[in-house]
Amino acid sequence: MGGDLGQAVGGRARHQVTTPDLRRQLADLIKTEHPFVYCWRCLAAKLRVSEARIRDTAQMVVFGQRQDFELARRECAACGASDQLLVYTKPGA
Repeated sequence: MGGDLGQAVGGRARHQVTTPDLRRQLADLIKTEHPFVYCWRCLAAKLRVSEARIRDTAQMVVFGQRQDFELARRECAACGASDQLLVYTKPGA
C-alpha cells in the first residue's frame, strides 16, 4: 500500500495531476498562450481539472513567481468572460 495518486478510489482507478505538476503546466500554458488569457472555467477545461483547483493553483503561481505573473482584469480569449485572470507579465515589458 503506497501513496500512489493513481490508486483505486471507491473501486475505480483515478488519475490526478500532482500540485507541482499542475502549477508548472498552468504557468507554461499562460506563458505559451501570452498575450491571450483564459478564464478559470476555460483553463480548467484545457488542463482537465476542476475550476476550484485551477483557482488554487493560480494563487500558488502568482505568489511563487510574482515577477512573472499577476491577477488582472481581462477578457477570456475563448469564451469572452471578464474577470480577474492569471496574466503573464513579461519581465521588462
